[in-house]
Amino acid sequence: MMIELSLIRDLVAIFGVIAGFSYYVLVLRTQNKTRQAQLFSTISKDLSDYDSWLRNRELMYMEWTDYDDFEKKYGSNTNPVSYAQRYAQWTLANSIGVMLKQNLVDEMMVYDSIGSSIIMMWDKFEPIIMEQRTRYMGPNFLEHYEYLIKRMKKIQEIKGIQWKPPSTSIKYVTDQ
Repeated sequence: MMIELSLIRDLVAIFGVIAGFSYYVLVLRTQNKTRQAQLFSTISKDLSDYDSWLRNRELMYMEWTDYDDFEKKYGSNTNPVSYAQRYAQWTLANSIGVMLKQNLVDEMMVYDSIGSSIIMMWDKFEPIIMEQRTRYMGPNFLEHYEYLIKRMKKIQEIKGIQWKPPSTSIKYVTDQ
């Protein structure tokens, strides 16, 4: 009878440890999801305020024919306001890319909330960003923004979305 009671006692202790560990894992998962939601809520506030939307529209309505024309109109020496607007948006997108790469935010949450607009911004400015990498900033310039875009476009592909923004939205003027 002693062996059976000690065996039962040991089994109860083992099951108690397993239950405690399972509860701990569930709490950690819930905390992680909560932190992701809180972090993304903070990001969303930065992306959805009046100034951000205004900045976004002003950037999307820029027009240029080539990189030199872009520099004449919007470069940091000739148009510091445009430079500040651009880098504010790009840096925010780059930061989201860092968080996404570190699994601090859920990629589907990012896609569902800002996927289309962030892709439009990248598509418009990609030639400018690539040229700035070559001329001034080096190959790592906005690499996490680019990572973010690749993930967002992959989600579009998985969802079967084949949408391109209208030219009136991007307003990129090619050689005419």
